[in-house]
Amino acid sequence: MSTQVQFPVRSGFYKTLRQRVRSELEQAGLSERDAWQMYAKTAFIVTLATVSYIQLVFVASTLTEALIWGFLLAQSHVMIGFDVMHDGGHGAYSRHRWVNAFMGHLLDLIGGNQRLWHFKHNIRHHTYTNIDGLDEDLETGGILRLSPGQPRKWWHRAQAWYAFPVYALLSLYWVFFSDFKEYLTRRVGQLPIDPPTMKDRLIFWGGKAFYFGYALVLPSFFHPFTHVLAAFVGIHVVLGFSLALVFQLAHTVEETDFPEPDAGAMPDEWAVHQLRTTADFARHNPLVSFYVGGLNFQVEHHLFSKICHVRYPRISRVVKETCQEYGVPYHESPSVLAAIRSHLRFLHTLGQPERA
Repeated sequence: MSTQVQFPVRSGFYKTLRQRVRSELEQAGLSERDAWQMYAKTAFIVTLATVSYIQLVFVASTLTEALIWGFLLAQSHVMIGFDVMHDGGHGAYSRHRWVNAFMGHLLDLIGGNQRLWHFKHNIRHHTYTNIDGLDEDLETGGILRLSPGQPRKWWHRAQAWYAFPVYALLSLYWVFFSDFKEYLTRRVGQLPIDPPTMKDRLIFWGGKAFYFGYALVLPSFFHPFTHVLAAFVGIHVVLGFSLALVFQLAHTVEETDFPEPDAGAMPDEWAVHQLRTTADFARHNPLVSFYVGGLNFQVEHHLFSKICHVRYPRISRVVKETCQEYGVPYHESPSVLAAIRSHLRFLHTLGQPERA
């Protein structure tokens, strides 16, 4: 599909919404970025990552200890991705560009590459949300059918049963295959990306070398390599599953739409398109919000990606009320379990043959 997709001119809805959100934060004396809660949260997550790594590699001597510290290390990497890197990559962490860049590049320290993520996530996903052929998050090479516009294969009948194991392989796929493929081909899906600069090359290869060095090589001096490899895969299974599931619950559920362009023109303006293709879940669960970096407020994130996620609970009421006033959708599931059930029902429905 061509990337020459046009959204209609924005109406007064998004302008009004932005004004109301800005006013809500100003009246509460809150900045959009540089929140002390975010800095404290970052300190906690980085400390957890450091301590759990040291314990796993240099201290753990029993299987129980390895399981405990390996699980905590995996959780710290999940939260680095959800909470810290994600805000930094969107420019939502701080008003200072260098701070955002530093936080964004934490992705390189846990095996990914921030530059490639920017093309896939910021440019493609946030612009062309749920548009088949343009939103890279819908692409699984045919393993799963995540959009009505994708061809149905016979194995999709069972996709609701095997989807979770596939999700668990996501970060391994990124680290060992897709990052290298996209870097070398200079393409994200069908979209060409700019040639890497010397700085980009140093960050890519240096980041990969550093990651594999501390994740596989260094631990092998203290533990049998088979044990190291088992821990490495186990950490990635937790990481991949967590990352994939949260984003699927926000976009591939029964409530969300998958609009298609007509001669390159989309039916709704960009903001309304985001509302039709995105869903919140567990909005009133602070533990979920803390863990997933506010990505359970995915509606707010897609509309205001440059606002720090710790502000999403504050502005969500304004967003929902404005949507109701203008008669545009606001999708939400009351809990994580409800969102998972909706996602699985969606997968099951898409996997079945169409009735004549």
